[in-house]
Amino acid sequence: MTPCANRCGRALWPGLLLGLLLGLGGCSKPEPLRLGFVAELSDASSDVARSARNGALVALEPAAGTSGLQGRAVELVVRDLGRSPADAEQAMADMVAAKVAAVVGPLTSGGVARLLPLAEKQRMLLVSPTATSLDFFGKDDMLFRINGTTRDNGLAYARRCIDKKGLRSMAVAITTHNAVFSENWLREFRSAYERAGGQVPRVVHFDAAGGSLAEVAAELLRAPTGDGVIIIGNAVDTARMAQQLRKIDTQRPILVVEWAATEELIQLGGQAVEGVEMIQLYDRNDASPRYQAFREAYEKRFQEAPGYASVAGHDAAMVLLSALARKKDGTALKDALRQLGPYQGLQQSITFDANGDTTRRAFFVTVRSGRFVSAD
Repeated sequence: MTPCANRCGRALWPGLLLGLLLGLGGCSKPEPLRLGFVAELSDASSDVARSARNGALVALEPAAGTSGLQGRAVELVVRDLGRSPADAEQAMADMVAAKVAAVVGPLTSGGVARLLPLAEKQRMLLVSPTATSLDFFGKDDMLFRINGTTRDNGLAYARRCIDKKGLRSMAVAITTHNAVFSENWLREFRSAYERAGGQVPRVVHFDAAGGSLAEVAAELLRAPTGDGVIIIGNAVDTARMAQQLRKIDTQRPILVVEWAATEELIQLGGQAVEGVEMIQLYDRNDASPRYQAFREAYEKRFQEAPGYASVAGHDAAMVLLSALARKKDGTALKDALRQLGPYQGLQQSITFDANGDTTRRAFFVTVRSGRFVSAD
């Protein structure tokens, strides 16, 4: 359990929600209200999971004191999803034992595929900050998602390639990990891209942990190849793949999927990722008071700038706190989440449909001089 100090100020909270959070403290402290956080904290996507956890912690700070949510302090119970079915089962058992109201996470679609069946058995609500696979879209289950879908993003990339960059053929390097996301993303991109007149002449699967990325890069660029390359992978694997591609071809345009759009991509990729383009699901240049207050609190606490998963993690925790604060006695949290929106996130309004799905505006960025900047 991770209690949070009330350091970030109340500028993050809309006035109505703040008023609901400030209860009248009694003589004795009631048991804290606990939210869970279960994510991929020990695998290759740990940078995304850590960033989302930090964003959720900042969201909880205004409600972390003894007068937090209707007089109850709020805590975040953090567990690693791990890599095995037994790890996922233990994480869910810990959530049940801690009597959490709901769980923020997992972050990847593969992680959701492992945890959701366990959540269904326990009737435990999951709110994933970033999972996008269409496998979870349009289903009345225990999953709510802050993100859009692979269909939304695949279409955005297809339009970017053809309409903005004039790339009529794209070779694809696709990780064998998190296949629930990666194969789904490729299918949706390919469908949209080919409808618009594009071609995918080559798809090469890779396992960064167990194969030669140099051989994958050579195969990917073997004629006939594409006008450009798309890499489907996390930040670590994408950085390594980009380095191998740039040893062969320094000029071919590279796009990478939103999964890789973290600071680790730049730190590990170096010069090889200069000029690559990708979607990020937030506006890092947002000057609004709400986002700037969040950014200041985040940087003060964690000594680093927030990323896309930080924003999504914050918004996932925020919608849960808002629904818990406002729901009527006897109303299930799942029903309250659907009925009480829209919720004002840090940058975007969030409204869930009957199946817990929503949409999210995306922003294309490029790496320039070691920084993410808005793409032209």
